Amino acid sequence: MSKISLSRTIKALQATTLLSTVFILATPIATFIPSVSAQEVKQSRVLTVTGQGERYVPTTTARVQVAVAVEGKTAEEVQAEIARKTNRVIATLKELQVDKLQTTGISLSPKYVYENNRQRQDGFTGQNSISFVTSIERSGATLDAIVAAGANRIDQISFLAPDEAVRVARNGALQDAVKDAQAQADAVLSSLNLKAQSIRTIQIGNAQSYTPQVFKQALSTADNNATSVVGGVQNVQASVTLEITY
Repeated sequence: MSKISLSRTIKALQATTLLSTVFILATPIATFIPSVSAQEVKQSRVLTVTGQGERYVPTTTARVQVAVAVEGKTAEEVQAEIARKTNRVIATLKELQVDKLQTTGISLSPKYVYENNRQRQDGFTGQNSISFVTSIERSGATLDAIVAAGANRIDQISFLAPDEAVRVARNGALQDAVKDAQAQADAVLSSLNLKAQSIRTIQIGNAQSYTPQVFKQALSTADNNATSVVGGVQNVQASVTLEITY
């Protein structure tokens, strides 16, 4: 055999050996790649429940809105009388050291009456609205004082609990809501001979707070008895929704 033929034979054997080595190395790598079609995705069953919780907090302060309402023949007359009485009411409230004193509304408009199916103007009407915050214990005496000063209408009284007490009550209501949701889930699953596995998601609803209110009524100085104001409790509600796998 010539040297040229021998050299070609050796190169051919080397190439064959290299290909075999590559194939041997590649084969084990390929065997560890799982087939996508062989994968099974297990779908969890989910129960969704919403629990409710509520707590009650004693109120300690009152937010009061009152008004000075006046009627008269001319706009100037009405406005002047409103200003005179409002200034006296505000001065009285400042002397009593109420909190968050502010003017909440001012209005002045023509007053109309109907006669023989026709509308005609009959003077003017106007009012100034004022709001303030005071303790429930002092609110009755405060109302008496501002009525004497010229206020002749109460639009609303809201009774409020301290902010920290409301926060604590909200956390308690959330805890009650979670217990309620879990109790509902246990009742449903146990009746079907099923068991809860885990909580997949938790959703907290907006907490709501309801305060007792006294709405619009006329104030009168004819009764010599002192005004009594009795507060109540502020209701704090919360909801929690759980997605529970089983």
